[in-house]
Amino acid sequence: MSNTTRFATNEDIDDLRHIWKTVFADSDELINAFLDIYFSSHSTIITQMDNITAAAGYIIPVGELASRDIKIPCAMIYSMAVLPEFRGKGLGNAVVNELISSGHAAGFPAVVLCPTSDDLFSYYSSRTPLTDFFYVGEKLYTKTFGEEDDSVLEQITSIEYLKLREKALSAVPHIAFDDNSLKYQSYILSQYGGGYYMVDTSGEISCILVERQSEDTVWIKELYGENIKEQSIVNAVAKLYPASSYLIRTVAKKTGTENDLRRFGMLAFDSSTIAITESMDSLLFKLESSPIYPLYGLAFD
Repeated sequence: MSNTTRFATNEDIDDLRHIWKTVFADSDELINAFLDIYFSSHSTIITQMDNITAAAGYIIPVGELASRDIKIPCAMIYSMAVLPEFRGKGLGNAVVNELISSGHAAGFPAVVLCPTSDDLFSYYSSRTPLTDFFYVGEKLYTKTFGEEDDSVLEQITSIEYLKLREKALSAVPHIAFDDNSLKYQSYILSQYGGGYYMVDTSGEISCILVERQSEDTVWIKELYGENIKEQSIVNAVAKLYPASSYLIRTVAKKTGTENDLRRFGMLAFDSSTIAITESMDSLLFKLESSPIYPLYGLAFD
């Protein structure tokens, strides 16, 4: 069997929809929304075996890998999928490596990926330039809540959310997402339920992104701010989004946190540009003494 890895064209759209639908079981509306925003012939890689499109993935600009005065253009590998009958043949590996190369060539020294399962971290690190880089703090709250009830939520626009988010993360190495990324995230929220909120907890301002995953589960996908009172915020969210459990994702601290530390994302860095390499070296130097891990944030999961 012969295989070919190449950029996709408009003629491949139906095959791309088929792979996405088969692997992820998302709605046609969600798939089409993503393709409308992000598809182009230079951002989508496919692998074909005997003229059958068996694997596909996308490299999408998302903003910058940022930390105070350091800003490195960043692109995300997204919706990496291989049809079940073609797995175990190295097709996904071929697509990911091509996506990394094309991202770097397009001017994005930082290419990132959020693996869909923990075992894929070791898989990608052994077969691609990707290495573990981003972590997240997670905690699951059940339906039994405390008495804390001093957080007030105010729904805000995606643009207002981005401004609050950047302010809250000014000292945190993170992906600073662009407006287009929030456009896609907003569509996801419109399909599943959720929104962007400013939170006032006794005068302490934070920001959250809430997304309903199912009737019983709500994710607070992002929660950023100072002196956060998680239980109080969960209680406030529960009034708007009744559920049995609430998963919170926050900035991951290296010590002194009650939240579970989880690997979340990987990075492939292009060191061919001296100025960018100096910025990355400066970022890595700061991370050595930083009490927090780099933050991936939105993964459109």
